[in-house]
Amino acid sequence: MLLLSLFVHFACACILSWQANWLGLVSWRRAVDQHWTERARLLWPVRNTAALSVFVMPLLLDQIHRFLWPGTAGWWLPNGLASLLGTALGTFSCDHEVLPKVRFRGWLVEVGIAWCVGDGALFALIAAIVVMPKTFGWATVGVSGVYLAFHFALQWGLDRKCLRAIGLLTSASRELRELVERMCAQTGTPRPRNIWVSQGLLAQAYAFRTTGEMAFSQRLLDICPEEEVSAVCAHELAHLRESRSALACRLLSSLTPFPLIFLKPFFEVSAFGIIVPILSVSALVRFTHWFSLRMEKRADQKACAEVENSGVYARALERMYKENQTPAVNADDYETHPHLYDRMVAAGITPDYPRPQRPRNYTWVGVVHLVVLGLLVVVNCIV
Repeated sequence: MLLLSLFVHFACACILSWQANWLGLVSWRRAVDQHWTERARLLWPVRNTAALSVFVMPLLLDQIHRFLWPGTAGWWLPNGLASLLGTALGTFSCDHEVLPKVRFRGWLVEVGIAWCVGDGALFALIAAIVVMPKTFGWATVGVSGVYLAFHFALQWGLDRKCLRAIGLLTSASRELRELVERMCAQTGTPRPRNIWVSQGLLAQAYAFRTTGEMAFSQRLLDICPEEEVSAVCAHELAHLRESRSALACRLLSSLTPFPLIFLKPFFEVSAFGIIVPILSVSALVRFTHWFSLRMEKRADQKACAEVENSGVYARALERMYKENQTPAVNADDYETHPHLYDRMVAAGITPDYPRPQRPRNYTWVGVVHLVVLGLLVVVNCIV
């Protein structure tokens, strides 16, 4: 019976995820002849919905299961894992349609990177919320301590060790190391502790301030000429030169979702108690947005000042955004990076296209899933 339940959850999650992505891409397909910024704008809500579905779909199917077969609702953990895997598999056709060069093995690599680096912290947060006791006490302290230990282990390189162990993060080539060393000498930055190359589908570069490391995606190295890679490197080196107070602010920003693990004990104190962690998260979100934008603008200014032609940096940014099909204007004012359009103008290059409209955050299918989930939660609580 359990095996049947696992199969049903996996299959339903896969089908619903595929359906949501397929319907979400309708507008994007129709815009095949439009400028890349318009296609990226239409693609953004599909990607956001797919990312959110990793968490929404298991919850939605769990609530459906509780409504139809309450006697086996105790299987929520294995069913949830089956739904998670099914949801992830359902996104493959969408990713392949958007990036035809993607093959299943490469797609698995990208999923592995996302789950190890990005979603790993979210999975730990969800686990902490689930196991957190309903009352404050030593158990609360214990759960909080385990979560914080894992969180800061990620900050100090656990995620990179995992990626290295499975072969998704490799040492930089001699040519890349020499390029970084030239930029270090040019900008007066100490040589990074390690320089890595990540295997993924997106063109990206990272600076890890906590450990003094840098990483470039292989895709970025493939599509950008050397002068543009140097300009991107100058931006990341500017992050490595940030002060200790900036590092403290980054660590504080990384704890933005942390108050949510106390939802259950605060709710036990009072039905209105959940306002405390929610307001705390809201305040941290605002602080993170302000601080991140400030640091990114500073790094952009440094990159433009430290390369011979600031237009090179602007072209590198546009090439990366176009390759990744990322909107030139953010969907809202809570993104960690400024709008590409504004970053190019600040670098001295006015794009040869009008300022694009903001994209929507989610597709209508994603909104329907959220509404149905909310209704089922209310019904199951009443029943």
